[in-house]
Amino acid sequence: MTSIATVQLVISVFVPFTGVLLARRLAIALGVAVACALAGVLLTAAVTAWPPASVVAGAVLVQAIAQLVGTGAGLLIRRPVLAMAATIVVPMTATVLLSAIGLRWLTPYGNAQALLAGTFTAKTLVVALLWGVVPNVIGARRP
Repeated sequence: MTSIATVQLVISVFVPFTGVLLARRLAIALGVAVACALAGVLLTAAVTAWPPASVVAGAVLVQAIAQLVGTGAGLLIRRPVLAMAATIVVPMTATVLLSAIGLRWLTPYGNAQALLAGTFTAKTLVVALLWGVVPNVIGARRP
């Protein structure tokens, strides 16, 4: 795993927590995700070399998806501590279970590895819709 992947994956564990807290402020939440992604890119570039544009774009998408997981959890689970825990437990459990049947790519973590290698496919769109858009739409419709 490259150093940028390591940095971005660590950041993606904590970014959803801000998403939980900013669940009703999606634009601000996504701004935070982009800022975190770029900060991670700069940190990595300071000790290695500037990554290709496709990897930078992948880092931004990784954090945006992570943030959408957080905002979705924040909208669906009203208690912030439980929602924050869910942003770790649910994706990691799904990763373990789906890895067993060869569908790891359907998870934010499995997809992040491809994105951080600069690889974009239709799978990214599926993951963004499944983990980001759907929970946020359902959560926003809750009374």
